[in-house]
Amino acid sequence: MAASTTLFRLALDNGVKRLFLFHHDPAHDDRSISNMLMHAREVAQKDGSNLRVDAAREGEQLVLGPRAINGM
Repeated sequence: MAASTTLFRLALDNGVKRLFLFHHDPAHDDRSISNMLMHAREVAQKDGSNLRVDAAREGEQLVLGPRAINGM
């Protein structure tokens, strides 16, 4: 999980508020993805940050607007 540790460090060091995990190995089942998500959330929590970590889902859409861009 070295790549994920680097990703979290980058997000935490730069004030990212919400992080979506995506592009996983198609061989991963739902349990594997849930385990990765739980690990990611633990890493964020240990740092004491408010980083919200979610797993992207097929068909899910995230709309960014001026509030998101301005950090609100």
